[in-house]
Formats: sequence, structure tokens, C-alpha cells
Amino acid sequence: MPAFVIAIRNPMSVAASLSVRNGVEAAKAHLLWLEHMASALIEGRGDRRIVVDSDRLMDGPRRELLRVAETLGLEVSCERSAA
Repeated sequence: MPAFVIAIRNPMSVAASLSVRNGVEAAKAHLLWLEHMASALIEGRGDRRIVVDSDRLMDGPRRELLRVAETLGLEVSCERSAA
């Protein structure tokens, strides 16, 4: 059975990025964000999935990745390999 990690970013951050990069107005940027997020949530209905906030991932990557692994039933190895 497939499993999905849905990455979510603050819509205000998305709007600011789209404004700077593409000149997209805030209202349109928010609608685009909503369309993409709604689609991701609706299309994955019934599948194993977890939503990960990008800010929380950057603030505590280990905590968030362990949460993803636990939710999706993945084994985690915390050992580091020598480079």
C-alpha cells in the first residue's frame, strides 16, 4: 500500500515567494496554495499519509522524521555511518 508525506508550507510564505519570484498577487497565491493542498489531501484519501509542516521540519528535523516513520510504520536506524 502506498504511503504519502504531504509537505505543507505556510500560505503567507508561499504568497511572498510567488510575489517576488513570479509577480503573483497575494490573493491568487493563496488560492493556488489552497488548490494544491486540497488536491493533495483529497487525492490521497484512504492511503497512509502524514502532513509535515516545513517550518517544523526545519526547526526539529529529527523529531519530525521520527514522527513520519512512526506514523507510516517505518523502521528507523539512528546509527550514523562513517563517511
